[in-house]
Amino acid sequence: LGGRADSRRMELDVGEADRAHAAAILQALGVTETDPLVVIHAGANRPQNRMAPDRVARICAELWRRHRAMVVLIGVAAERDRLEGIRLQVPDPKPALAVDLSLKQLAALLERCDLFLSGDSGPLRIAEIAGTPSVSLFGSANPANTRPLGNSHIVLTPPLTCCPCYEFTVQAERAFERCPTGAFAG
Repeated sequence: LGGRADSRRMELDVGEADRAHAAAILQALGVTETDPLVVIHAGANRPQNRMAPDRVARICAELWRRHRAMVVLIGVAAERDRLEGIRLQVPDPKPALAVDLSLKQLAALLERCDLFLSGDSGPLRIAEIAGTPSVSLFGSANPANTRPLGNSHIVLTPPLTCCPCYEFTVQAERAFERCPTGAFAG
C-alpha cells in the first residue's frame, strides 16, 4: 500500500486497573517491591516450543538458590495441570502460578518483573512490549525472523545444523518426538 512504519516497536495500552490486578497477584504471593521477580512461560501452542518441565523446575530452584528470586509460572487454564506438575518438582519456596491473565494484565505483571524466560511464544512478544529483559529458547523456528528486538533480549538456540526445522509444523501433541536428534524431547 506504500505505507512506511516509523518503528517496528509494538505498543499495548496498559491501564491502572491492569497494574492493580498484577499488584494484587504479587501481593497475594508475598512478593515485595524489592524481591527479584522472574516470570516463566513454559508452554506454547506448538509442542516443540514448550519447555521441558523438569528443566523448568531446575531453573526455578537455581533462581532461588543463586538470586533469591521469586518465580511466577504463567499460562492458560488448559496448562494449569502441567504448571502444577512443574511447581511440585521445585523445592521450597514453590513458584507461584498465574493462569489466564488478559494480555494487558500480563503486560502489567511483566512491567514489574526483572526477567522473563520463555520459548518462542506470544508472551515473549508481550515481554518485549513491556520492556522486560528476556531469555528466550528457540529451537524449531528461525529467531532471525521472530526474535524480540533490542539489546535486553538473549536468544538461545541449540547448536544443530538442522535448526531452524520446518519438518514438524503439525500442531499435533508430541509431534516433536519424531525429531531424529532428540533435541526437542520433553
